[in-house]
Amino acid sequence: MGQTSTEGNLDETTLVRLIEMLDENNCLTKLFRRARDYYEDSGQEFNIRLLSDKGKGK
Repeated sequence: MGQTSTEGNLDETTLVRLIEMLDENNCLTKLFRRARDYYEDSGQEFNIRLLSDKGKGK
């Protein structure tokens, strides 16, 4: 996973690559980023419900 610092933190290049991979391949990533942005802008708490879509077999 690349070099780590003495504190055990991921190296910045590795972190950027992981974020890019999630953005490209995980549909929930965008949802959670929008939720984070909404919370940071409004300060209001809210709930996210993840419901399975039985029709798609996932």
